[in-house]
Amino acid sequence: MEKKQSLKKIAKFFGYLNKQNTTSKINEQTSTVFDDESMDELGDIISKYVEDPDDVQRELDLFDDGGFDNMSDMVTANLDRDPEYKAWYNKLHSIKGDEIEISLEDLDFETLKKSFPKKYKKEKFTRPQTGEPYYEDAVSFPNLDDSRMEIGDSSALEDWKSKTSRRFGNVTIILKPNAKNWFDEVFIDDEAFNQTRDQLMRGKMSAMKRDQELGRSIDESFRKKQLQIRAGIIK
Repeated sequence: MEKKQSLKKIAKFFGYLNKQNTTSKINEQTSTVFDDESMDELGDIISKYVEDPDDVQRELDLFDDGGFDNMSDMVTANLDRDPEYKAWYNKLHSIKGDEIEISLEDLDFETLKKSFPKKYKKEKFTRPQTGEPYYEDAVSFPNLDDSRMEIGDSSALEDWKSKTSRRFGNVTIILKPNAKNWFDEVFIDDEAFNQTRDQLMRGKMSAMKRDQELGRSIDESFRKKQLQIRAGIIK
């Protein structure tokens, strides 16, 4: 695809500012320079809906001249619900405190990686089953038992999604690429999920307190539970 050489600061025309599905408020006067690389990335996203390379370039020209709303209705309708496009937009603006809201069904691994541009740079190993790399600098998703699951590749993400959707359906996920703490980078915006998680956490704390009142250490209680599991008494 031929790169467009003359790019403008067109954020104020960028119709997606009023349509984006994020939790942060973004100043419509924010200026963003769309360089050749970012326009090529946009072209790759558009090519999912437009086959002819010349038509893709035509859409990019329309975008360069007048922003999101200046493109064809077919393309804007598809981009408006495309998570990869939303991640592309958020990455370019790099707005502090920006949060990306996306449904569980729409979230895939490529979108997750693009939502966290500072992560997923260090490959830890290659998963034999899929041949894809597993990243050690990955984000983690919350589990119900107050633990977290590291999402180092697409298999890990699909596993977490499957377990979550079976119980809670198509939950809303908030991605926070600029969060101060690693454990705040992903939040599940679902009342049932968080109520269940809180109940399990309270039960866990009550059990620990009860063990302490009975004079048992946490290590002793843990070892006892492991022995019961091995003996088949509990699961």
